[in-house]
Amino acid sequence: MITTIVTTSTVAIVNLYAVGGTLALIGVVALATLLISKDMTVNVSDKISKRVSQAVNIGLFPLLVLFLVLVVMKVVQALR
Repeated sequence: MITTIVTTSTVAIVNLYAVGGTLALIGVVALATLLISKDMTVNVSDKISKRVSQAVNIGLFPLLVLFLVLVVMKVVQALR
């Protein structure tokens, strides 16, 4: 699993330089969407909602890593 995360993050960073802010915007919107859906399904006691909540966790972690990389890159860029 860690290999997938590292690969995803590396590809995202490389594409960020090529595509610019578009990839960052898509990543942030996807992260916000997944966080909202996670928040909506976490308090429901239905079986399907619990499965959806677990499935959302799979997508949240790589997007959180991408978001942290974006924030660090912007901070480093601002400090130069």
